Amino acid sequence: MVPTCANIKLAIASLSLLLLTASSYSQQPWPKGVEACGDTSKLFRKSNENVVWLSTKQMKAISIERITPVFPKSCRCQGQILIAVVVNPEGKVACTHVISGHPLLASPSTQAAIKWTFKPMIKRGVNVSFVGLLVFKFSGNGAVTY
Repeated sequence: MVPTCANIKLAIASLSLLLLTASSYSQQPWPKGVEACGDTSKLFRKSNENVVWLSTKQMKAISIERITPVFPKSCRCQGQILIAVVVNPEGKVACTHVISGHPLLASPSTQAAIKWTFKPMIKRGVNVSFVGLLVFKFSGNGAVTY
């Protein structure tokens, strides 16, 4: 397979995000674009507090319910979608933000991601919110994996 510019850009973006989340329960600021979630994000954070970021592998490990996106019938595309999700202290997805991927695959991916649930994260005896990454891979044959 010959790498295309889109694949190379996606690989660079994915690598930078993986490096950002390489350590278990790494502390990072809130993601850019979370303000688009409205007041939801403000409910979960205190001023100047860093947030726990989890990798895709960590997110799968603590997930309770996973919903697979529906492959769009009108799309003959394939690829992967990288989504950042803000999870509230109860373990429910409060907000999603598409980081990269084909625009026709973004909507079904966000619709599925918003339905995922996770084990609540406890920090210093208190349930806390966290941000994590989800990757959905769409194959040309109509299969979707995460």
